[in-house]
Amino acid sequence: MVFSSLRQTPTEGGVLRAPAGSLTLQLLTLLFSFLVGSVCALAHAELEPQASRPGVGSVTLYRDDWGVPHVYANREEDGFYGLGYAQAEDRLEGILRRYLEVEGRSAAVFGPNAVATDLHNLQWLFAEQARIGFRRFEPQLQKDYRYFLKGVERYMHEHPEEVPAWAPHLEPTLPVATLDAVLWGVNDVFGVEDCTRGGVAVAQENQPTSQEAQGLSVASNEWVLMPWRTAENVAFLLADSHVPFDGQVRAFEFRLHAGPLELSGFSSDGMVLPVTAHNRNVAWAMTAGGPDVADCYAVETDHNNPRRYIYDGIWQQMATRRVAVQVKGSAPVTKEFEYTHHNGVLSPVIARKGDIAYVVSSAYMGQTGLVDRQLYRMDLSRSMVEFHRAMEMLGMFAQNIMAASSDGHALYVRAGRVPIRPTGYDFRKPVPGNTSATRWKGIHPLDELVVVKDPATGYMTNNNVSPDAIAAEKLVDADKYSFEAFYDLPGFTNARGRRAIQVLSRALSFSQADAFELALDEKWEGTEMWLEALRAALNRRPQAVENASPEFRRFADRLVHFDGLAHKESIAALSYIYWRDAVAVSSTDSIRLARAIENHEELSSDQDDSLRIGIERAISRLQDDHGSTEVSLGEVYRIGRGGSSWPIGGVKFEAGGQEVTTMRAMQAAAPDPDGLRWVFAGQRQPCLTIFSDPIRSFTSAPYGQSDRAQSPHYADQAHLASERLLKPTYFNREDLLKHVESKRVLSIE
Repeated sequence: MVFSSLRQTPTEGGVLRAPAGSLTLQLLTLLFSFLVGSVCALAHAELEPQASRPGVGSVTLYRDDWGVPHVYANREEDGFYGLGYAQAEDRLEGILRRYLEVEGRSAAVFGPNAVATDLHNLQWLFAEQARIGFRRFEPQLQKDYRYFLKGVERYMHEHPEEVPAWAPHLEPTLPVATLDAVLWGVNDVFGVEDCTRGGVAVAQENQPTSQEAQGLSVASNEWVLMPWRTAENVAFLLADSHVPFDGQVRAFEFRLHAGPLELSGFSSDGMVLPVTAHNRNVAWAMTAGGPDVADCYAVETDHNNPRRYIYDGIWQQMATRRVAVQVKGSAPVTKEFEYTHHNGVLSPVIARKGDIAYVVSSAYMGQTGLVDRQLYRMDLSRSMVEFHRAMEMLGMFAQNIMAASSDGHALYVRAGRVPIRPTGYDFRKPVPGNTSATRWKGIHPLDELVVVKDPATGYMTNNNVSPDAIAAEKLVDADKYSFEAFYDLPGFTNARGRRAIQVLSRALSFSQADAFELALDEKWEGTEMWLEALRAALNRRPQAVENASPEFRRFADRLVHFDGLAHKESIAALSYIYWRDAVAVSSTDSIRLARAIENHEELSSDQDDSLRIGIERAISRLQDDHGSTEVSLGEVYRIGRGGSSWPIGGVKFEAGGQEVTTMRAMQAAAPDPDGLRWVFAGQRQPCLTIFSDPIRSFTSAPYGQSDRAQSPHYADQAHLASERLLKPTYFNREDLLKHVESKRVLSIE
C-alpha cells in the first residue's frame, strides 16, 4: 500500500480544529506559537539520549507546549523510568492515594468515607493477586514496572516536600493491583448485578460506587474507516472515552519512544501501560459494553455452621480472611470475608439471606496481570496479525475493542474472558451453587466471541450499542453467538450510534476535517421531529399565537428555526433545553408525547397544548434563572477549574426521562449558586489516528496535563474543549522539535 505524504493543516497554537472560528485569532495564535518556539529553541536538541556508561541508563524527558511528556530512551526500561518520573511530576498524590487504597489502608488517612473502598479492595484480594500475577510477567515487563516505580521514587527523593507522610512503600506489584481494582467495575460487577437481579441486598463494599460502574456518564465512541473510505486512502481510527474527568480513571497522556516501543496514549494515575493508544502500525479504541464474564451462585449452607456447604454431596469448608481497617478519627473496622472455590477460583461471599450465601465467581479471579501482559503485546504489535494474536490471550476486560492498522486493516472484538456456561440455567440471576451442574466448562476462545475483520462496509462504529448495530448493513448475526458472548439486546442502538452511522455510511472521501467534525459533533439528534411538532401545534392554534406576547412569538420563532446544534454560542440551544424540560413538566404523560412525536403521529389537543404551554414556562424559567431569554448555552454551561473557565457546547440533558445527547455527551452538574452548570463528564480523551506517512494523531484531555494549580497546564486544555479543538500529538520527532517547552536528561544507575 502506498501512503500519501501531506502537509499538515495550519494550526492554532499547535491545535487543529473543526472548521469555524476567526482568521484573526488563528493568525495571532500562530504568531504566539512561533514566538514560543523561538524561546524554546535551546530545547530543540537531538531527541535521542546520549550514550551512557555500561550499567548506567539514560532517558530524555521533554514537555511539549501542552505539558504532555515525551519520553525518549534507548532501553525500554529506561523509558518507563522516565514515564514514572513524569507521571509523578503531574500526579504524585493521585498515584500514592491509588496505591494506598489498593492495599486497603486509605481510611487510616482519609477517614470513614474511605472504609468501603478499603474493605472492597481487601475482599477482592487485589494486592495479593497482583503479587502472584507479577511473577508471571515476561522478564522485560517486570523490569519495566520496576523502573516505572524507580522513576516515581526518584521524583519523590528530589521533592521530599511534596511527599505526604502517609505515602506507602512502593513495590512493582502496586500498578498491577491498581489496574485490577479499577477493572472490577467493568468485569466482576456482572456477578454482583446477577445477585441484585435475584433480589439480594449486597454489602456496601460490593456495591458499584463509581459513576463508571453504575453506568453514569459512560457514553464512549469509537469508529474506524478503511482506506477506500478516506480522501488519503489510509485508515482512520477514533478513540473517544467518556467518563467523569476526575473519576476513578483519570486520563494521563504521554508519548513513549523506548527500545521497541513507540506509543502515544492515555493511562491513569499509578498505572503503567496505556489502555487507549497507538504505535506506528496499530491503533485501538475501547467503549463500554461487553460479554458476560461473572456469575452469582446461591449456596445453601449448614444452618449450624454457616461456613459449611454441600457440593455434589460432599461437605466443603469456606476459606476465610479476617481484616482490620484502621480509620482516622474512629475505631478500627474488622471484618471476616468468606470464599468458596466455585469454578476453581476463590469466589467471595457478597451477601447472605437466611442459610443462603450469595457468591460471585469471576473469570478474572486468579488472572491478575494477564491484562497487563496483553496490553504489552498490543503495544508491541507491528501489524493487525500481531494485534489479533495479542487479543487471543483473552486477558482484556469486557469491552468493545476496535482497531485499525497502517496496512489498511480493521478489527472489532466484543472482548472479555467469557465462561462457557452449561445450558438450562438463567445465569442473569443467581444459579444453584451446591452442584457442579452449574460449573463453567471453560473459557470461550477468541474465535467464539463476536469478531469482525475488514468489513465490506469499509467502516464500523460502536457507541455502547449492540454488536449487530455497528454499521447500517448487517455485519453481525446475533443468532450465531452464545448469549453470554453477544450479551445485548439485538439491534439496540442510541442517538450517538445513529449519528455516527449517518455520517460514516456516506463517507466516500473522508478527510481529516471531516473526522474532526464527527469527533466533535454537537448535533442533538431528533430536534427536527420535536420542532416540526411544535410548528404544527402552533399553526393549529393560530388564535392563541396571535394573542400571545411578542416575547412568546420571538421565542417560538427561535425554536422553530433552531438547527439542532448545541454550540456554545447558540441562544436557541439553551432555549431548546428549557423548552423541552418545560414540556415534560406540562405534559400529563411525557413519555407518550415523546413516543408520538418520534413516531410522527398526529398529536392530541392536550399534547399540542403541552408544546405551547412549554414555551410560556420556558420563558418564565429563563427569566427567573438568568434575567433574560437571550442567554447562550455557553453562558450557562462551563468547563474549567482553578478559577478559569470557558463556555462549552455539546452538552447532554434529560427531559421527561429521555436523554438528549450529542457525540460529545458533555454532562453537567446541577446549577451552582450563580446558576452556572459545570461539565464534569463526557468527552474525556478523544484520539484521532490517521495512518498517513508519517503517521498523524490528535488528542485533547479535560482540564490540563498537570494537577498543580500553579502550572500553566492545570486548565489550558479546557480551552480546547470549549473551542472544539484537537491538538497534534507531535508523535514524530520533527514535529516535537518545533514545540518543546522543557527538556531534562535523567541518568539511571
